[in-house]
Amino acid sequence: MSQGLENWSSRDDEAADAEWRRQVGASQERRTYSWRLEPASGPVLMEVRKAAQVVLAAEKPIDATLPAVAREVYRLAGDPTVSLECLATTIERDPLMAAHLVALANSAYYRPRSRGIESVKEAAQRVGVDGIRTSIIMPLLGARLVRDEASAQLWSHANEVAAACPFVAGLAGVKPETAHLAGLLHDAGRMITRVDAARLEAQFGTAATKAATAIHEEIGAALLSKWGLPASICEAVGLHHHPPEHPNTDGERLANVVALVDTLVRGLERGVEADPTELPFCAALGLRPTPIRALVARLPELVSEARR
Repeated sequence: MSQGLENWSSRDDEAADAEWRRQVGASQERRTYSWRLEPASGPVLMEVRKAAQVVLAAEKPIDATLPAVAREVYRLAGDPTVSLECLATTIERDPLMAAHLVALANSAYYRPRSRGIESVKEAAQRVGVDGIRTSIIMPLLGARLVRDEASAQLWSHANEVAAACPFVAGLAGVKPETAHLAGLLHDAGRMITRVDAARLEAQFGTAATKAATAIHEEIGAALLSKWGLPASICEAVGLHHHPPEHPNTDGERLANVVALVDTLVRGLERGVEADPTELPFCAALGLRPTPIRALVARLPELVSEARR
């Protein structure tokens, strides 16, 4: 069942569709998001937000901190007239950047069935402009966000979510490359609030941790906006625990993709076995149950690969 996931759109399963229609008609109370965050307020929240804003004030746009060749490629990738050949030729000037691009092209979502990809030009053709942009900033993101053991664990979880996001995105009509980056950055706000965590936890105890969790969507969206990332990714990160049930924008659909995958990965981590089609995100994205259940079957493989 885990094979051929990309072809599910052409495999109509009448029994699954009937079950899906029944589930969509279920009460909202039964289709509850298990990881929904509770709102927070009060002096502790104000202190946590103030500490996070100090960190945000020191952040610079992504392209301002890239090495010279990477900065050139990143800016070229923003030009709608640029060719993939031009981008590949520029990337070849930096062996490390070339290696990251080839590695991305050989990851689970992009990897061809017949053989691996070895050349930079072939990798560029495989992942496209958005994939190239992602391959450039991925190494930098880890260096800027991972500050201690706790944030390293968050980064590991982020990579697991990012590995599965393109598969759901492809089914939901969302750009897979954008979903991969949104999945990678969905908990960026948590990593920012970790910067002064020791002092805040010593002062306020577990209330500081709860406050940091409550505002991590807001902080994450603000961080990515300051970095200069696309508005849809900023919106998705800011909504990924509270995505709208009737999405109207690219960011809102992307938020539902990230929320769905985040929930499935957390469920896998905690050994929770539940029918994923009961989650409201499937209805919001118009997804049928068969491909989502297939993704759940393949999820351990994707998560295992992301941990390497």
